[in-house]
Amino acid sequence: MNIDGCATAQGMQLVTSTLYRTVSHSQQISAIATVILTVPTTEAVYHSYAFSDSPCDIMFTSTQCIPHTYLLVFSCAGLILTTYALSVDRVISTLFPLFYQAYGVSFCAVLLLGTVSYSAICTNSLVNPNAETETFIRCADVPSYMSKGLFSVISLNAFVLIICVFITIFIMFLNKRLEKRIRFDVTIRYRQREALLTSQVVCWITLVLFFGIFIYICGGLIFRIFGKNYCPVTVSLIYRVLYTLPYAATATPALILFGLSYVKWRRKNIIKDLTTAQETTGSRMNELTLQWEASFKKKACQS
Repeated sequence: MNIDGCATAQGMQLVTSTLYRTVSHSQQISAIATVILTVPTTEAVYHSYAFSDSPCDIMFTSTQCIPHTYLLVFSCAGLILTTYALSVDRVISTLFPLFYQAYGVSFCAVLLLGTVSYSAICTNSLVNPNAETETFIRCADVPSYMSKGLFSVISLNAFVLIICVFITIFIMFLNKRLEKRIRFDVTIRYRQREALLTSQVVCWITLVLFFGIFIYICGGLIFRIFGKNYCPVTVSLIYRVLYTLPYAATATPALILFGLSYVKWRRKNIIKDLTTAQETTGSRMNELTLQWEASFKKKACQS
């Protein structure tokens, strides 16, 4: 960009390129599903077409992007911590079922409050509305003063997601073992299978978020390492393609809805299986009782 805030020739080539517009449209479509990301992505597409011949109007200033920056950082932090909260919820429900049954709603409210508080604190610590004005191609670009801090936070959160994956796998394994130990208590077996299903859903959500953030981190590393050695337009387009946070944000609520439908469908099968198993066990016990009585009567007659 130029000192006067206008886009350079390379910047105009980047913003008006076919690849940039294609990726922008795909991110716009994914953002519509999340609702809150619709405005910034739509503005990016609009600027690409409306100001393709106006280098001084096609760029965004950091002042214009302040609301979007707050929203994106808050959403990103909350999106990642939601997975951590779901993992903690599964741990408590598995290890302390009686406590969770009595105080589950209150505990979930505490997790929700913690998630919102963490997102707000993280956003306020990173975003500085009084920072020096910068010019961006799109409002999703990170201001230079917060790029290092935000990248560190995202990297740390990616590590937290890895921990969540292992926690969820451990909970699934534990629920499976507990279910095998309990053969005749239908209520407890149903609870263990329900916990196993919800743990599987949490694991899916965590993996999708992890891969989305991991690809984004790789894009940031490519931008940092090779940004000075290659054409800025090429590097920016690659970074644009690897900006996968909107897709991860879209996939999360979709996976939650799919998970709810999956759990509902599996719940019916679980109830059917457990009911059948209970009837089979009862029939077997009756059969053994009749055999024992017949054997007892036979021995009594012989004596």
